[in-house]
Amino acid sequence: MDPDPIKTAARFNKRKAHLGPEPHICILCGYINPWGLVKVFKTLLELHHVVFKGFDPLLTVLLCRNCHAEVTEDLRRVGQTNANENNAVLRVALMIEALSVFLEALVPALRRWVGLLRNSQNMEKKT
Repeated sequence: MDPDPIKTAARFNKRKAHLGPEPHICILCGYINPWGLVKVFKTLLELHHVVFKGFDPLLTVLLCRNCHAEVTEDLRRVGQTNANENNAVLRVALMIEALSVFLEALVPALRRWVGLLRNSQNMEKKT
């Protein structure tokens, strides 16, 4: 039993305030529990720049710390280490490659979402 539910609720509300507007979810793994999110600088989820901040600073998604580290490592494994390319054709090639790495990470999440929707529909049919 929680010895001090008022303090627990206050901590929870403070943690949720760090997340900003909902939804508070990692787009890749679906992690949503504010108690388990690790504080990263000023937020609990990290902004991932899908095609590098220097190429498109507005194309971002929220990722938990673990998924962000995994996607960043996947970029390193294909040789993506920085976004300093002056040649326009090569810059677009780097952007497409970075996007493909992110999409490869997104596919399993999309399949999980489809499964959740199908399970939800099946549960509704049974009731």
